[in-house]
Amino acid sequence: MFLLSIRRSGLQAAILLIFYLGTLYGLKFSALPGLLSMGLVAAISLCFFAELNRLLGRSKHSLLAIHFNDLDVRLIYPRNETRVVLSRISYFSEWLIVLDFSGKQGASISWTRYFDPHRFVALWPDSLSEPDRRRLRRYLLFELN
Repeated sequence: MFLLSIRRSGLQAAILLIFYLGTLYGLKFSALPGLLSMGLVAAISLCFFAELNRLLGRSKHSLLAIHFNDLDVRLIYPRNETRVVLSRISYFSEWLIVLDFSGKQGASISWTRYFDPHRFVALWPDSLSEPDRRRLRRYLLFELN
């Protein structure tokens, strides 16, 4: 039916940066021993840089596009593509749309079904172009039922 091209979201990157810096700032004032505190700083920094790589599109887990068909949905990543079903809309507003996808019904049993049964996709206002955002909102509001 239609293809949505996903763009990098500067809003999502800014929110993540604020949360990660706030966490590091809170660790500065904690009463944890020095070695434990340094280990937590290293772990939080690694998580931040992994998330930043995903947001910048340099990771194999970066979502490139969503293709809505009549029967299923394809999530397109740099190295693969996954067929899923839109199970529900977790959140819907002007600023954020969170879609909950699950494994395709009737599909053969695969490892991803056991370890990753749900995929949540957060779409920020700057993640989609204006025509794509209108098309998705119309689809979710009127055509999905």
